[in-house]
Amino acid sequence: MSVMLDASRPMRSWFVIALALFGCSSTPRSYAPSYAAPPGAPGAYTPPGSYAPAPAPGYASASGYQKGPRMGPFSALPAPMPTSVRLTLHGVTIAMGKIDGSAWDGFGRIAPGQLERLATALGAPNPYAEVLAILAAPVNQALAKPEVIGRAMLLTAAGYGPPTQLRAQRDTFTPTFSGPPSWSGVSTNGAARLSVEVADNDAFFPDPVGSFQINSADIMRAVREGRVVQIRVDNQTSRQILFAAISAMPE
Repeated sequence: MSVMLDASRPMRSWFVIALALFGCSSTPRSYAPSYAAPPGAPGAYTPPGSYAPAPAPGYASASGYQKGPRMGPFSALPAPMPTSVRLTLHGVTIAMGKIDGSAWDGFGRIAPGQLERLATALGAPNPYAEVLAILAAPVNQALAKPEVIGRAMLLTAAGYGPPTQLRAQRDTFTPTFSGPPSWSGVSTNGAARLSVEVADNDAFFPDPVGSFQINSADIMRAVREGRVVQIRVDNQTSRQILFAAISAMPE
């Protein structure tokens, strides 16, 4: 009997060994370009023993989105603070009566509990809205309201400026001043303040309501917000003047 030798067997054996040694694959490779993730990004390859830097703030990371500005060549920078502004005093908010419980005019009295409600409202997250709601209550609207007059002076490093007379509409707890009065060239270097005196123009003599100052921090807040802001002044006026409305616009 003759034995037929398969000459192809040695060839196949060497081919299998070559595949194992050189990592070849019979599967066709794709040579399409692929995206290389930056070091530290999800999916990026980090060689063993090497250090992968943390992603820059504002980029997604494996643990979630990292907060922070994503800076670039066109990133917006904060607007520079103006060196001077035009300061305007728009009006004030007056309590429903005097600290002793009497009304501004006549013989009326503040209803029991209203001053306590007012004190609570001033400690609320949005005190101005809460105070307006209390002043608008029928029990307080029935009280006599003040006729507000006064004067304001700008205080700078050079001293007090000339007084500006204040006059507002009558019979309201939220009077706005005629004009309204404003001061130009107010420096933002921290030295400027606005001193305000307010009175109720009674028939025989002005009845003092309170005096307060708008300081540089209040002015800078108005500059940043770019609108009319309500500044609390109740702690300067025995809670008889509650807010002063101001604005400060760059010149």
